Amino acid sequence: MKYIYKPLILNPSNSKEKEVIGQLKSDGTCQIIDTINSQLRELFEIESPSESFSDEEFLEKKVDLLDGRKEEDYGLWIYYEWLNIIVHVLNEADFIAVRSNRNRGKVSKEEQLALSSKMVGVVGMSVGSSIARTMILERSCGHIRLADFDDLELSNLNRIQASVLDIGIPKVIICARQIAEIDPFINVEIYSEGVTESNIDAFMDSLDLVFDECDSIGIKFSLRNHAKKFQIPLIMDTSDNGMIDVERFDLDAKLPIFHGSIDKYIENPTGMEKMQMIYAILGEYNMSNEIKAAFSEINKTIKSWPQLGSSVTSGAGHATAMGRKVLLGDKEIGGKYLTSLENVAKV
Repeated sequence: MKYIYKPLILNPSNSKEKEVIGQLKSDGTCQIIDTINSQLRELFEIESPSESFSDEEFLEKKVDLLDGRKEEDYGLWIYYEWLNIIVHVLNEADFIAVRSNRNRGKVSKEEQLALSSKMVGVVGMSVGSSIARTMILERSCGHIRLADFDDLELSNLNRIQASVLDIGIPKVIICARQIAEIDPFINVEIYSEGVTESNIDAFMDSLDLVFDECDSIGIKFSLRNHAKKFQIPLIMDTSDNGMIDVERFDLDAKLPIFHGSIDKYIENPTGMEKMQMIYAILGEYNMSNEIKAAFSEINKTIKSWPQLGSSVTSGAGHATAMGRKVLLGDKEIGGKYLTSLENVAKV
């Protein structure tokens, strides 16, 4: 089944696209959302942050901006086919300026511009979807590739930001749609078959950063070998004990994968061999007692290893913050970090 995840961006200054806008608005079933006045007020305010505009002053500025055009012919209209909703927004440059304005003071205009040219890959949407959304919330990239082969299941809803309406839909589609609904101008690519040995070169091509959140140990090895080959930094949020693992292959092409803790993948591993590889990758002393106890219960009292929504969400924040710093050239970020509440100093 083919899923639509890219919105239709329509410019009313183009006669053909204006006709499509008119057809959608007169359809009778398509919901119309037009908050352009609110968006324009925000635009005027960020352009003159020291000023406050009365309703009369706002109207004057709006009339000047429209310059004789009808309000409905200003800006762009975004059609989300999967929702059957059409939304009126500012033009792309103004939309981005307003949406990212509250980053100021934390991220400069120059840094925001630099980030807009970055291409990021995220592999695995159970944890990776939170990272992808957070990256887009901050607009820490302008182009993102998402990879996952799995459909959403009910048991995923303890940690994936989705709903019962999404059960059965590919996780990668759900995330791509969420990104489009946050920011229709982000370039999104999907790999609905996940990352495989046959497509990994294409997936990694031209990336500035890759997040590894996949379950397959074999693919974890391949991602690192390719990241090393192409000198791409790699970040992994483990969702346990707040551990974020950063491998700076961009700074050192000779850096051993997994920081040298393991260098060989065992084909068709037994359960014990797989567990030994996981312990080597994560580091036994970095793992929580809960996850170590849970591993011995897999396929006995529990089906898979546990992951909590709070861990996934907080990990996405830390991974995104580190990813932004890496993309902006911070050479100090690298290695393993424990960021859980148990490791936080109380002040």
